[in-house]
Amino acid sequence: MLEDLYIELEEYAKINYIPIIRKDSLEVLLDTLKEHQPKSILEIGTAIGYSGTKMLELLPEAKLYTMEINPVSASKARDTFKRAGVYDRVVLWEGDCLEILRYLEGKYDFIFLDGPKSHYLEMLPYLIDCLNEGGVIFADNVLFHGYIEGDEEYHKKITIIRNMREYLVELQKEKRLDSKLLEIGDGITISIKR
Repeated sequence: MLEDLYIELEEYAKINYIPIIRKDSLEVLLDTLKEHQPKSILEIGTAIGYSGTKMLELLPEAKLYTMEINPVSASKARDTFKRAGVYDRVVLWEGDCLEILRYLEGKYDFIFLDGPKSHYLEMLPYLIDCLNEGGVIFADNVLFHGYIEGDEEYHKKITIIRNMREYLVELQKEKRLDSKLLEIGDGITISIKR
């Protein structure tokens, strides 16, 4: 039954130009979750609930705290979580992730960072603060279509490119995190809090 829902969501995302996690990145995400077995997951960027449902399917004991700025996507995500039978394990905040993060209380075992790419750097201090020791920050799309590693700066996306480059530099300098970059999908960083 869930497989049919995933196929439907993939088609919906494609038709409506909603970015959902790539298959190869999803595989790494699920492997990382299997390894760390988090009980509490913070997701930045719910979209239509595709990755959130995948994570909760894998981890039946986990609870998902997720945030989405787009009300149409948030509504679709609520529907997805209900149809998947995981709604009772989801807290969905609607609004700007930076605003939510500023006032967020509690600690999380795992953070899936897949929200606004130009704000990864700005979010990082908040994410580290709300992450349990030994917890993981899994950030997707950090190579941003290959622009991050190249010398060329695509004019329309210059802010995202510069901020993401700074994010990757900051990850390496950050003493509280042990980070690695994987050139899989659109680039992934996995950071473990010391």
